[in-house]
Amino acid sequence: MIIYGINVVDELLRSEYIKDVNEIIFDKESKNKRLDELLEKAKGVGVKIRTLDKRSIENISKTTHHQGVICDIRLKYFDLEYLVDNGFNVLLCDSIQDPNNLGAMIRSAVLFNFYGIVIPKDRNTEITSSVIKVSSGAIFHTYPCRVVNLNRTIEILKESNYTIIGLDANATIEITQAKHGDKVGIVIGSEGEGLRKLTKEKCDHLVKIPTTNKIDSLNASSAATIAMYQVFINLRKK
Repeated sequence: MIIYGINVVDELLRSEYIKDVNEIIFDKESKNKRLDELLEKAKGVGVKIRTLDKRSIENISKTTHHQGVICDIRLKYFDLEYLVDNGFNVLLCDSIQDPNNLGAMIRSAVLFNFYGIVIPKDRNTEITSSVIKVSSGAIFHTYPCRVVNLNRTIEILKESNYTIIGLDANATIEITQAKHGDKVGIVIGSEGEGLRKLTKEKCDHLVKIPTTNKIDSLNASSAATIAMYQVFINLRKK
């Protein structure tokens, strides 16, 4: 996978994903100070480096928004078992098809200690260079997991003492009222359809986010951010 952008590559170099880098390519014509600093950092960690002209970089990356640096990386997914064994709080996606929403959610997940990102193979976007760009490289501080069956995944998490909270605009209780343990999974659905029926039934709690109701609903990334923040605050009080 080709990823691009100064912030994205900078976060990559500060993460354990550095071992999955094939090479980093810099614009040899750039006079950007931040790019120079990033080049020195890349040299310091011993990754393979090349320099090319701007047009060549654009041809490889298929974008003009690369900021003078691109990276070829072997992006990997983690097993659900790895997330459970490490006790990571988990964000579970149900029909999240917009890369911008997923990227924004991942950025918020890092801020609020939700390091497990569960993405079902069907009806969801996968991790793409666009998702990584929107996350500003925050993806490299998480552990994305691809699963076949979201509902079975929820069952496994519950068997491992996770509290599963589903966001539902029609729920009777608010996010501030949900009781949960030390390990939490938050399930977020698409803006148009929300959570699917069986997924709702698998959740320990269905909660809503109180709003003024002047518009239909929050977008998926905003709702996920608020929910993760609330759980983060609750856990800090324990």
